[in-house]
Amino acid sequence: KETSSLALEGFMERISSLGSDVRSLSVSQAQKGYCDAESECVSEAGDIGDRALYGSSHSESEGFLLSVDNTPKNVCVFIPGDHELQQHPTTLNTVNALDQFRTPVSTNGNVLPKDIKQVGSFTNFLFGISSFCGQELDKKLPKLLDYVSSLSHLAVFGILGVLTRYLLQKLFGPGVADVTSDQSIIYPDLPSNMVGSFLMGWFGVVFKADISRVSEHLAIGLTTGYLGSLTTFSGWNQKMVELGVGGHWLLSVLGFLIGLFLVGFSIIFGVETAKGFRWFLRRLNMRPGSGTCISKFNWKLDSFQRHLVVTIVYLVMLGLLWGVSGALEKDEFKHGGDAAWLWLACIVGPLGVWIRWFLARLNGRGVGAGWLKWLPFGTLIANVSAAWLVAALATVKKSVNTKNCDTIATGIQFGLLGNLSTVSTFAAEFNAMRESMHPWRAYAYAMITVCISFSFGILIYGIPVWRIVNSASAGSSIRRRSLSISSHISHHIDNDADCESVSEAGDIGDRALPSRRFSESGSFHLSFDNRSENEAVSIAEEYKLHTNSSVKPLPPALTSTSPLSTDAIVGSEDTKHDPPKGLPELLDYTSCMVHLAVFGILGVLTRYLLQKLFGPGVAHVTSNQTILYVDLPSNMIGSFLMGWFGVVFKGDISHVSEHLAIAITTGYLGSLTTFSGWNQKMLELSVSGHWLFATLGFLVGLLLVASSITFGIETAKGFRWLLNMLNISSGKDGSKINCKVDSYRRQLIVMVMFLVILGILWGVSGALVKSEFKHGGNAAQLWFACMVGPIGVWIRWFLARLNGRGLGRKGLFKWIPFGTLIANVSAACVMAALSSVKNAVNTRDCDTVVAGIQFGLMGCLSTVSTFAAEFNAMRQSSHPWRAYAYAIITVFVSFSLGILIYCIPVWTKGYDTDS
Repeated sequence: KETSSLALEGFMERISSLGSDVRSLSVSQAQKGYCDAESECVSEAGDIGDRALYGSSHSESEGFLLSVDNTPKNVCVFIPGDHELQQHPTTLNTVNALDQFRTPVSTNGNVLPKDIKQVGSFTNFLFGISSFCGQELDKKLPKLLDYVSSLSHLAVFGILGVLTRYLLQKLFGPGVADVTSDQSIIYPDLPSNMVGSFLMGWFGVVFKADISRVSEHLAIGLTTGYLGSLTTFSGWNQKMVELGVGGHWLLSVLGFLIGLFLVGFSIIFGVETAKGFRWFLRRLNMRPGSGTCISKFNWKLDSFQRHLVVTIVYLVMLGLLWGVSGALEKDEFKHGGDAAWLWLACIVGPLGVWIRWFLARLNGRGVGAGWLKWLPFGTLIANVSAAWLVAALATVKKSVNTKNCDTIATGIQFGLLGNLSTVSTFAAEFNAMRESMHPWRAYAYAMITVCISFSFGILIYGIPVWRIVNSASAGSSIRRRSLSISSHISHHIDNDADCESVSEAGDIGDRALPSRRFSESGSFHLSFDNRSENEAVSIAEEYKLHTNSSVKPLPPALTSTSPLSTDAIVGSEDTKHDPPKGLPELLDYTSCMVHLAVFGILGVLTRYLLQKLFGPGVAHVTSNQTILYVDLPSNMIGSFLMGWFGVVFKGDISHVSEHLAIAITTGYLGSLTTFSGWNQKMLELSVSGHWLFATLGFLVGLLLVASSITFGIETAKGFRWLLNMLNISSGKDGSKINCKVDSYRRQLIVMVMFLVILGILWGVSGALVKSEFKHGGNAAQLWFACMVGPIGVWIRWFLARLNGRGLGRKGLFKWIPFGTLIANVSAACVMAALSSVKNAVNTRDCDTVVAGIQFGLMGCLSTVSTFAAEFNAMRQSSHPWRAYAYAIITVFVSFSLGILIYCIPVWTKGYDTDS
C-alpha cells in the first residue's frame, strides 16, 4: 500500500508538473506573440505604403492586420489591450475603431464597434478584428485604378507640401522673421518639420481613422503625401553636415539634439490638442438637442462611381499643377534663382513621394525571418538614402559651380529628395516606440538614423569640400601673406571691441550710471581704472551703454569704428557732450541702489511663487529629485523676459530712466533667476549617486535657458515690428511723448518714492519674520530672504563693473564677463557651504536663517538671466565657441568646488540629506 501510494503521489506530481509546463509554455507563447505584435505595431505607426490599400489589407503576422501580401483570407488578428488609445470609461466593452491603438495606422474603414470582440488572455485583454475575414470588395476600384488613385493623391498633396515648405522657409528665414539660418542650429527646415509633426499628431494619429472612413486615399494623401513632403530629414541632415564641415561640430550635434526634442514635443503637442478637440466635439454631440452628429453624414467614398470621380478630379489637378510648374520653370530657368529651382522641385517632387510610399511597405516586416520588426526599415531606407543623395548633389554643386547646375541640383534636392525623406512619419514612429513597452527603441532608432546619415554625409560631402578648400587656400597663400601685415592691427582692434561688447552684453554695473558716462573730453568713457586721464575709448553712437532703440550684442557699427586711441582723444573738438541734468553722483548711486533693492525683493517673491506654482504641491512639474529642478521655471521665464527688457527694449527703457532699466534687468530679472540654486540641486542629485541626472540637469537646463532668451528676443522683435507697423499706419510717433526722467526734480521724486516703497517692504518683512521665526518653516525663510536679498543684488551690481575689463593691465580674456562669473561661482560656493552647515547643526533656527540667506542673499547674488544674455551674445559673435567655453567654465568651476565643499563632508560624515 505504501508503495502504491508513493507511486500515485509521484504520478500526480508529474501530472502537476506537466500542467505547469503547459501553462508556462502558453504564457511564454502569449508573451512572445504580444511582443511581436507590439514590435510590428510601433514599426507601422507612421506608414505602411501600398499595403494600406483596400485590395491588400491583410497581414500574415499575429499582430494587427496590416496587409502583408501573402496572408490567408480567413486569418483573424488579435492586438493587446494595452494598445488602446485611452478608451472611454463608459465604453469599456465596446472599443471605438479610432481609439484602439496609441497610434492608429492605416486600416480598413469598415471596422465597426460591433465587429470587435473582446477575448481573455494572460493578464491582458486581446481584441480581435474579424471584419476583414471574407470581406466584400466589389464596391471598390480595381487594383490598378486603386493604385492610380493613390498615386494621384500622393502627387497632388506632395506638390502642396513642397510649396508649403518653401513658404515656411521664407517666412521664418533671414528675409522676414530672421528666426532660422544656415549658420545656426535653428536650420531653415525646422519650422516645417515642427509644423508637420504637429499636424501629424492631428491627422496621422488621432483623426487618421476618421479620415480613413471617408476615404483611405485621402488619409494616405494627407499623411504620406502632404505631411511627409512638408517635412524633410535630408535637408536637416545636410545643414548639420555643413555646420560640421565648417568646424562647428558642437553646433551640429546640438542641432540634431534640439531638433529631435522640438520635433518630439511637436507631435506630442499635436496629439494632446487633437484629443482635446475630440473631447470638445464629443461634448457638443452629447448636448441635448444638438442635432445630428457630423459622423452620421454619408461622406464616405464607398462606391465605384465616387471613387472614379475623385480619381479623375485629382488627375486633372495633377495635370494643372505639372503644367503650370513646367511653364514657369521654362520661363525662369534662364534667370536661375529661387523661382527656377522651386518649380523644378514641384515637377520632380511627386517621384520622391511615390518612392517613399512604396518603401513604406517594408515597415513592420523585419529582416529575414522577421527579426527587428520594431525597426521601420522603409522609413529608415528612405531617410538615409535621401540624405546621401543630397550630400552628393551638394558636392556636385561645389565642384561644377554654374548657374544651371545649381538650379537643377537644388530643385532635385528640395523636391525629389526632400519628398523622399520625411520627419513627420519618423516622429510618429519615434513617439509610438517611446510609449511602448520598450522606450529605448525610440532613441536607438533615432541614433541609427542620425549616425548613419551624418557619417555618410561627412564622407560624401565633407571630405571633397575640405579638399577643395585646401587646394584653394594653397593658391591664395601668397595673397594672404601680403595682406596679413596690413590687416593685423585693425583685426586686433576689432577683436578687442568684439570681446568687450559680448562681455558687457548682460551688465556693466555702476559704469552704466549717467553720472559716470561722460568725461571731460566729450568722448564716451568706460572709465578704465588703469588708464590715464587722456586715454579714451571711442564707441559707436548707437551702442552707448545699450541706450539705443534695439540693443544688440554685436552692433554692426563696431566693425567700422575708428581705431582706439591711446595717445589722443578720438572725436571732434567742436562736439561737446554735456552731462545730463540729473542727480549728483552720490544721489545717483543712492537712487540706483534703492531701485535695485525694491526690484530685487520683487524678484525674490516672484521666484518663490513660481517654485510653489510648478512644484510638487500644485502643478507637479518640478522636483528636487529630477533634472527639472525647482528653479527651472523662474530661470526660463527670467531668461525669456531678459530677451525683451534686457536686449530688445532695454534701450527704450533707458530713454525713460536709466535707473529703471538697471532695476528691471539687474534687480528684478537677476533676482528672479538664480544659478546658485540650480548648481546646488545638481550637487544634491550627485551626492545621492545620480550623476547622470546631474549632468543632464545642467545640459537640459542650459538648452532651455538659451532657447528661452532666444525666444524672448524673437518675440520682442516681432512685437517691435508690430508697434512700428501700427505707428506707420496711424501716422503717430509714440516716441515723442516726454516720459523721460531727465531732470533733477523728477529723479529726486522717483528716488524718494522708491525709498518709501523699500522702507515698507523691509518693515513688513521684518514684522513677519519676527512673527514667524519661532515657528520656522517656509514663511519665516521667505521673509528673511526678502530682508537680505538686496545685499546680494548690490554685490552683484558692483561686481558687474568687471565685465569687459579682462585680466591685468593688458586686459587679457576680455570676452569673459568676470563680474558675472565671480558672482555666480562665489554664490554657488557659499550656498554649498551653508548647506553643509545646515546638515551639521540641524536645528530649526539654523535651518530658517541658512535657508533665508541661501534663497535671498545667495539667490540674488547669482543670476541666470545675465548669464543667458552674455551666452547669447557670444554665440552670435564671430567666435561662437566662446559661449560654450564660458558656460563650461561657469558650470565646471562651480560644480567642482561644490563637490569639495558640500559632497565630501556629506560622504565622510554620513549626513542624512533626505531629511
